[in-house]
Amino acid sequence: MLVCRVGILLGRAFRFKPCLEDPPMPRAASQSRDWKSPHEAAEYAGVCVKTIRRRILDGSLPAHKFGPSLLRIDRADLDKLFRPVPAGGGDAA
Repeated sequence: MLVCRVGILLGRAFRFKPCLEDPPMPRAASQSRDWKSPHEAAEYAGVCVKTIRRRILDGSLPAHKFGPSLLRIDRADLDKLFRPVPAGGGDAA
């Protein structure tokens, strides 16, 4: 659906360009994020909080700030850190 709107800027009327794409749909309840604090993320992963903070600093774990100091981690991003160990492979660790 194309949308055409008219706006006023500095006393002059102008038209917004039509939107060629559909607006993003809100997340469904099944796709909602499960936010965890660094302490909750460490408990969930079975590691120390320092490990979670190191992963955030090295970029392997995305984290989001809410306000000046509140840090949250999406559980789906936390799950991506885990990787399967090949069975019977040469890599023991």
